[in-house]
Amino acid sequence: MQKKILSKNSYVFFPSPNNMKQPVAIFFIVLVILATGGVAFAQTTSPTRVPVADQKDTANDISERKEATGAARPTTRPASGIDQKDSAVKELKEKIESKVSELKDRNQRTSAGFVTALKDKVLTVRTENGDIQVELDEDVTEVFRIDGTKTAELKIDDIKKGDYILVTGPEIGTTVTANRVYVDEHFIVRSGTIIEVNSESFYVRVQTVEKETYTLDIERNTTQQLVDIKTLELSKIGFSKLKEGDSIHFTARRGIDPKQTRFSASSVVIVPQEYFIKE
Repeated sequence: MQKKILSKNSYVFFPSPNNMKQPVAIFFIVLVILATGGVAFAQTTSPTRVPVADQKDTANDISERKEATGAARPTTRPASGIDQKDSAVKELKEKIESKVSELKDRNQRTSAGFVTALKDKVLTVRTENGDIQVELDEDVTEVFRIDGTKTAELKIDDIKKGDYILVTGPEIGTTVTANRVYVDEHFIVRSGTIIEVNSESFYVRVQTVEKETYTLDIERNTTQQLVDIKTLELSKIGFSKLKEGDSIHFTARRGIDPKQTRFSASSVVIVPQEYFIKE
């Protein structure tokens, strides 16, 4: 290198001709290396492509290895279109069953009336709204007799013409398929005034507010009570205490004849006419 003085304490260096040969040689060496691709620069390796058939085989091999090693398989899988359809069908079926049950309960009826005919397990029953047909089934229909607050089980053959029954079951039109039949006694409850007392035959004739006239037979088992006009308490009495003009409240068993006007009285309550006399 040659040194040339520019000023005091300042120098500039120039390469000598001999030293310039070294950089030129290095430059040519670099060009040769780059041309031959021998430089170890970082490179990305392209992935080796596997044919589709080989990919399937590889997946099968992996599955077999998992089975061999006892690898746990997933127990859940996403719901498919078929699963969703089955779920919708099941939900619809449950809704239909619920609706049918609701309609069945809605069609349940209770009817009451007198048996006027029996034929082949079918009863003709006269109700206040007209005749209905009651179908009986040995395997389905239950029959009971009501006795006060108790019930006793009966058979279908125990039902007779003239019985007063209550029927429960689905009704279609005028036909009831009986689930249960209760044999009971039908009572009428009326109020009126005694217009006649017959001490020989032990009956009284009563006229109601509606101008209906009934004849009541007073039996030994008829409950007879009198209202005390001072204390308003009830006391037991005999037939001799019944008088014309007294008010009477009575209950009586009713038969099959809708035009029946004579009854055997079950109970009578007498209110003396003096109770209504103003002082």
